[in-house]
Amino acid sequence: MKTAPADSKRAARRWWPAIVFGLLLLAAPARSGELFQTGYRPLDPLAPLSPLRSTLAGAPRFHLTVRADLAVQRNPKHEPLHVYLPLPADAPYQQIHWFRLQPEPAEIRQTRDGYRIAVWDCGRPAPGTAIDIVYEAEASLGRIEWEIEPNNAGVLGEIPPAITREYLADRESYALQNPLVIQAAREAAGDNQNPLAILRGVVRTVKKRLSYRLDNVKNDAGATLAQGHGSCTEYAFAMIALARRSGLPARYVAGLHARPVVPAAAKLHKANHKIVEFYLPRYGWLPVDTTKASLKFDDPKGKITGRIDRTMIYFTHEPEADAAPLDPRVHLFTATSGEPDSALLIKKRSTVTWEKK
Repeated sequence: MKTAPADSKRAARRWWPAIVFGLLLLAAPARSGELFQTGYRPLDPLAPLSPLRSTLAGAPRFHLTVRADLAVQRNPKHEPLHVYLPLPADAPYQQIHWFRLQPEPAEIRQTRDGYRIAVWDCGRPAPGTAIDIVYEAEASLGRIEWEIEPNNAGVLGEIPPAITREYLADRESYALQNPLVIQAAREAAGDNQNPLAILRGVVRTVKKRLSYRLDNVKNDAGATLAQGHGSCTEYAFAMIALARRSGLPARYVAGLHARPVVPAAAKLHKANHKIVEFYLPRYGWLPVDTTKASLKFDDPKGKITGRIDRTMIYFTHEPEADAAPLDPRVHLFTATSGEPDSALLIKKRSTVTWEKK
């Protein structure tokens, strides 16, 4: 039996991704004025070996449509309007088979660690202008699971400077100089330099000090600790603040619950959820749920395990400050002029619909 020459085999290997992409295009044909792509995987040059387990075998597949309807109510200074949407990436717990953006964005920005953000330039819209933006995708969604060796977690001094510079910085939502944040961080970590000990202390302290309450108010970490309750967003702000105050980089991750039983389009605030990622020097970013953290520090095998059983699609991994002016208090879409003392007023209605395939 004859075999193909080696160069023919290499050529076939080079062409098969294009063939697969072409088949996807046929399965989901592009429409005029839109961007169609397959999923992508972020490439972080600083990331160590990830402790995340793959949970995609047999994972359910969903079709989802996320829509933002924007209405310009006031623009007395003729300010520009830009809309930002972080794009979900492939990960051990989710696979984006294809996605559409409509209309086609002006650009796709890439963050330092390889995540992508779609940007729409909407000009200088007059009052009464209506703008509709749609993200549509098919994705397989598993759960998050990880496992680490406690003796291999490293120390704070091993964390790359690019990570500490960005993810120890103060931001409006974290209020790192607030006396209650300082006090709670001391309670959580003291002078500990062990990242795992800090992570454990932060989670326990926030759980002890806060009770869950959803009231659609997004207070900063200091105000949240003062009131003693909060939503998943406020839990995230508190955890991030205590971690950063203790020297452990942390960032929020925002996504949507998969709820295909909802018969009509659900408002994003009813499906939105935030978790927190903590950076361990020898493992990279470690995801922990905010309101239902499932962490086992006393595993019989001497390992530390974590899991998030929610069926979700994760959009936003808090980017570096200069990547895009994302507002952590909003649900995925950030609409802003980017100008100080802005007088631009936008009314936004965001919805999501799900269908299990």
